[in-house]
Amino acid sequence: MIAARGRRRRRYRAADYRTPYEKLLALPDWQKHLKDGVRPETLLQQAGRHSDTAAAQRMQKAKLALLARCRLRRSFHRISAALEAGQGASN
Repeated sequence: MIAARGRRRRRYRAADYRTPYEKLLALPDWQKHLKDGVRPETLLQQAGRHSDTAAAQRMQKAKLALLARCRLRRSFHRISAALEAGQGASN
């Protein structure tokens, strides 16, 4: 559907929302897509361990921690490069 100003408007139907586990189960022969050593019983236990909301909150927290580490690493490299450039000019 195209909205005003030519923007595409997307519709997300409630029936299309699925967790990754539910999406995996919807595949035909889904067991063959598992990595070696991963058992369907283990996935079922993990899927039932947390509610969808709690799992999403945990994932968001982990994502924010990862991004913070990336920003910290980038800042470190920027400072390190600036110090090296400053030392090279004084020699």
